[in-house]
Amino acid sequence: ERLRVKIESALWPQRTVTASFGIGTLTEDMKERAELIAAADRALYASKEAGRNRSTHVRDVAEAEPQPD
Repeated sequence: ERLRVKIESALWPQRTVTASFGIGTLTEDMKERAELIAAADRALYASKEAGRNRSTHVRDVAEAEPQPD
C-alpha cells in the first residue's frame, strides 16, 4: 500500500499515474510457484474490478470466489 500511495502522490510530468497491486502469500499447501502467481493474479483483478488504484490481498477475495474441488 505504501508503494501504491508513493506512485499516486509523485509528481509525474505528463499525467497522474496510479497503480493497482495484487498480493498473494505463499502457504504450506501450495505445491507449485504457479499457485502463488495465480493467487496474486486473482487479487490484482479484484483490485481492478473494485475501481483500480488499490492494493488487494488474495485473502480478501478468496472468500467471495468459489474454490475448485
